[in-house]
Amino acid sequence: MWKPFLRGTVPPVVAVALLACAEPELPKTAERIVPAAPRPAFTLRTTDGRPYDFRTRTAGRLTVLVFGYTHCPDVCPLELATLARVQDRLPRRVVERLQVVFVTTDPERDTPARLRDWVVNFHPLFEPLHGSPAEITAALEQSGLAPSLKTERDSAGNYLVIHAAQLLVYTPDDSLHMAYLPTTRAEDWARELPRLLERYGS
Repeated sequence: MWKPFLRGTVPPVVAVALLACAEPELPKTAERIVPAAPRPAFTLRTTDGRPYDFRTRTAGRLTVLVFGYTHCPDVCPLELATLARVQDRLPRRVVERLQVVFVTTDPERDTPARLRDWVVNFHPLFEPLHGSPAEITAALEQSGLAPSLKTERDSAGNYLVIHAAQLLVYTPDDSLHMAYLPTTRAEDWARELPRLLERYGS
């Protein structure tokens, strides 16, 4: 259904080799971003209609950026459910610096009310964002990700949204050093997030 894509990264085989040599304890679902990418500058809206400048609002924080949609049958709920389990396990010092941001890739169906209810059902501290198709495409581009695509509608008018499913983790130095696949396990997240904060925190 989806194919992760991130501009400016080393090829997967090379990335795995780098991870194995430099930090053997990292999960296989992790990808090192070389060189590190800056925290993107895009503005979307919260579900109550307020502008949300991603770079400004998350500056200096450990931020997990997730793109997806509420009708997703598999990847998106897996990502948020796993992060929600981890959120409540993390040390307080990490939780106080952490923000999970979920951006819809399906603005046609993800109304603000639906998006808010779906995301906060996983965890009340997660921040759901929406915008126009052009604004969301710009946010994907700013984040180094490919545009999302809709499949043909079925007889009932339903469709899937094909989108990059990497979770991008921006650290307090306002850089992207690591991206993770949605199959990253909760125990790996519980180890990775404090490690990233310790290594790149200020």
